[in-house]
Amino acid sequence: MFERFTDRARRAMVMAQEEARDHNHPYVGTEHLLLGLISEEESPAVELLAGLGAWRAGIRDRVERALTRGTEPPRGHLRLTPETKRALEDAQRESVQLGTDYIGPEHLLLGLMGQQGTIASAVLGSYGLHLQAVRDGIREPAARDATSSANDFFGRFTDRARQALSEGEKSARKLNHNHLGTEHILLGLFAVEGVALTALHNLGISHDAVRDQLLRTAGFGTKPPAGPIPFTVRAKKSLEMALKDALTLGHNYIGTEHLLLGLMRESEGAGAQLLRGFAAQHQVRDEVIRILNAPAPAPEPPPVVVGREPEIQRIMQILMRKSRNNALLVGEEGTGRTSIVSGLAQRIAQGGVPAGLAEVRLRAVDATTAARETVEDPDRTVLFVDDVQPWDADALRALGRGKPRIIAVTDPGTFTELPDLGAYFQTVPVSEPTHDEAVGILKRLRGEYEAHHQVTITDDALDAAVTLSARHNTGRVLPGKAVEVLDEAGARVRMTDGAAQTVDARHIAELFADQTADRADRAADGPSVDDRYIWAMS
Repeated sequence: MFERFTDRARRAMVMAQEEARDHNHPYVGTEHLLLGLISEEESPAVELLAGLGAWRAGIRDRVERALTRGTEPPRGHLRLTPETKRALEDAQRESVQLGTDYIGPEHLLLGLMGQQGTIASAVLGSYGLHLQAVRDGIREPAARDATSSANDFFGRFTDRARQALSEGEKSARKLNHNHLGTEHILLGLFAVEGVALTALHNLGISHDAVRDQLLRTAGFGTKPPAGPIPFTVRAKKSLEMALKDALTLGHNYIGTEHLLLGLMRESEGAGAQLLRGFAAQHQVRDEVIRILNAPAPAPEPPPVVVGREPEIQRIMQILMRKSRNNALLVGEEGTGRTSIVSGLAQRIAQGGVPAGLAEVRLRAVDATTAARETVEDPDRTVLFVDDVQPWDADALRALGRGKPRIIAVTDPGTFTELPDLGAYFQTVPVSEPTHDEAVGILKRLRGEYEAHHQVTITDDALDAAVTLSARHNTGRVLPGKAVEVLDEAGARVRMTDGAAQTVDARHIAELFADQTADRADRAADGPSVDDRYIWAMS
């Protein structure tokens, strides 16, 4: 049988084994095979599923929710469960019945759908998929065209729109509801920054008010949902309405604003009924249109990084590699790890990078969420995961195995707990900058703090912030602790001296003098170090 497998079907089997190992399972179940099938974006099985309304990120999320992770990594050969064996046998039969002389991912999908009572069949069933519909999608060219069209529809969703749907499902679970309706999508929109959230806030509609009203009308469910949560008919209809509104507005994507408009268009849904308790349908639509037509604010330029040329050059070199082209910045909090990535982003925006990185865009993400999402144009996208923690390990491994490329940031303590990440990431050590480098960084940040505190900050103040924080705040590192000192001094001057004042070295030194005043009072051997510094700067 296996000799009839296509290359993609073989890769799906290999990835199924990888998924089993990642979850510490000594067997390959139908759930692992389903994850293996959706691991390749351009697979016929993935295209079929997307065309029928089941996109990759949602499938993975629902499978992960149903899985229980093992306690120990498996050793040796992984056995196939009886259900997986029957799925492979059914895949062979489906191939023969469809008149093909090979077994591809689409046939493996049919085999999985025939195994009732398994995680894979439950997840696929939650999307309302039927075995005959998938067969027709394989057999009929017209059905393939419809699949492609539907795939284009779900491909139009922005990352924030997908996140809103995911947050909606979380809300349904918290309420013990066994369906994902328009009311839950509405709650999900409150959890994601975007036009929809801005419009709702402008209309005086809050998450808590909507949730309280939903509890009064629907209440809590009797028990938590055990498996994947299916969309209601009205929720699906609202997504179709969202597409219509997007096209009406001349947009080639579906964002949170279109989801909100779609909820209102599906007027019989619980989401629209909840909204009508706070604002009329035309008010919601008018507010969304007003926001969309407002001129976008000029983006703030990212801070320039100085003294970090070796680190930036190393990251660029890693990103341009063919393999192990993910970078992991390891350094203590406060050493400017994130600002190094900001400096790289600025260089990309200004065209100051090699041709291989000229069209790349950096996108900050959460590790767990990113591991479940499909990234558009992965070859020209680099994901940035800040402050990686030990519990992010599985998500980071999943991201590191494929595209897009990753830049992650963590501290030495966490790094020692994740030694196997070296198989996917190359380490970039980030040490504390020198005195001059730290002063240079403060000079670049000075404008932000002057604008915030409405003060003028002198060069001497920057030098004093670095010198004194390095001398006395030994438990922290530069430039972070110097930035904290500068911020604190700016706040003090604004409070005591009023606006449009100057922060100089004297104010920085006085800040440290106050912090050590008790010790200085008890000392009998002369003035404190900070007092001497005040006189030295006079």
